[in-house]
Amino acid sequence: MQMDHHCGFVNNCIGIRNQKAFLLFTFYTVLVCLMIYVRAILLIWQCWGNEDLKICPKTVGFKWFIGGAIFFSLISMVFAGYMLMDTVKMIPKKLGKIDTI
Repeated sequence: MQMDHHCGFVNNCIGIRNQKAFLLFTFYTVLVCLMIYVRAILLIWQCWGNEDLKICPKTVGFKWFIGGAIFFSLISMVFAGYMLMDTVKMIPKKLGKIDTI
């Protein structure tokens, strides 16, 4: 496998020499986004009936922040997950994305 693609997140071309680093980067990105998503959903679930808790501010900014965290983590998780699955799918073929075109 030669050059796969140029990644703006790692600011480098992804190929055979740094494919492991790219796979780890996308895997941990998906993992962190999943953790943020689950934590935000749990926070909403905890605050739904118990607005007396100290972790449940009643401000509109907090609600926008949690909503943005859910939205951004879900979009990022889908994008990074697609990149991860696409790269994992190409490993047995020993071809890069550019080589298949």
